[in-house]
Amino acid sequence: MKKKLVIILSVIYLLIVSLFFLDIYFDFEMKNELLKKSIYYGFLFISPTILISNLFLIKKMNLKILSLILSVLPIIIIIKIGFLKILFLSESWKTQMILYENSEDNSVRVEYQLKDLGALGYRKRTVEVNYYSHYFMKVKPYNKENTKNWKRVDKYINELELKN
Repeated sequence: MKKKLVIILSVIYLLIVSLFFLDIYFDFEMKNELLKKSIYYGFLFISPTILISNLFLIKKMNLKILSLILSVLPIIIIIKIGFLKILFLSESWKTQMILYENSEDNSVRVEYQLKDLGALGYRKRTVEVNYYSHYFMKVKPYNKENTKNWKRVDKYINELELKN
């Protein structure tokens, strides 16, 4: 029973850590805010839990050392990045306006996005977005010189529900 629990927790934790690193260090982003917050808070709060459970539940020394190393690395990353910065990064970008759509692929768009920082205001960006699904997207800076495959849309979305 303990062995199955450790394996299930480890697989869930590995998925959480993988999605966290994809979102932090690559152009891959999570669009769904509930999923993103779950991944970030899971990374913050499950890391110490996994460390402690692996310390006491795994009996074989070589597996214990490997699991401890894999559990300590995310804790070091939390300390390096900063607990509060990770909490601020857990907010997802919201599309305010779709400026352009790719004429060949409708899932590729140029969007004007905002991120709510609470009392600190909003961060703004204009990016080229490629949606993989409703939950995941790839984001890269918008290149204003390359306009041959784009058609102007100017569709107002207002995901933050700001009043005009």
